[in-house]
Amino acid sequence: GLLLFFHERRGDGRYTMNLAVLDAHTGRVRHLLEQALLEPEAHWERHGDVENVVFVQGAHLEGETIYLAYGAADRCVGAARATVRDLLDHVTATTSAAEPDSARSAMVDTNAIVDSAPWLRLGPDGVRPS
Repeated sequence: GLLLFFHERRGDGRYTMNLAVLDAHTGRVRHLLEQALLEPEAHWERHGDVENVVFVQGAHLEGETIYLAYGAADRCVGAARATVRDLLDHVTATTSAAEPDSARSAMVDTNAIVDSAPWLRLGPDGVRPS
């Protein structure tokens, strides 16, 4: 399948980064991560020109590692990384095969996804925030 990173505006107004697995032949959603892959957490992700925003800007695959560039608060650019295996394990373990009109069901702990994958988040100065 194909990994699709996308952003979504939630009901509370926050923009989050999300993940789906698409069928490589039809483009239909096979799996949809129930909870956001990345949410605005760091100060520079929550405060800026537009508050509480993270959105994917690009992805680069090198070996088994995906490097993601993402916008934060419409003012900063962040970087994150994860392995393809970790992402696939999370999206397939926390969802069932998606039906075209199915609503989201079970919620998962976002911190479990972010903390268990080898993420690297960099602040606007290129330094990992503490």
